[in-house]
Amino acid sequence: INYIDDDRYHFTQQHEGIRTVLLRNLCVALEATKAVPTKDKNDTILYYSLQDPYRIWFEVDSVWDTLSHPLPLNPGEKLCRLSVAGLINAMSGIEGGVVDATCSSSLSAEEDVMALTSHSLGDIRETASLIHETIVSCACLDKDQ
Repeated sequence: INYIDDDRYHFTQQHEGIRTVLLRNLCVALEATKAVPTKDKNDTILYYSLQDPYRIWFEVDSVWDTLSHPLPLNPGEKLCRLSVAGLINAMSGIEGGVVDATCSSSLSAEEDVMALTSHSLGDIRETASLIHETIVSCACLDKDQ
């Protein structure tokens, strides 16, 4: 007879809750982040301005040069370009983000995240790091093949 290890079961339940709320927030942030075109009078796109309400793209300037950088159009392409800090901001679900490019945050950010998600910023950092590591690993595998 196999018995479920109680500690492992509760750990799995806790992480299932984290995944649900954080992944929902991540999807919302990815959908909300867009490159908005600015056009001339002939309806020709001159450049794109980045609409990034959750501050998920730290590596991108506010104006996107379409000639030298292809635009990510779908959530998967956007996700592949995020840093750990961008993932943390996306999963926190707080407009304006909670961390800077170095993943530093304030005490009030910790409290805000806990109130909104019922999870600590530490949990979100850990989850963001794991997701980022997985994405980088998959990208390396794809590159090698």
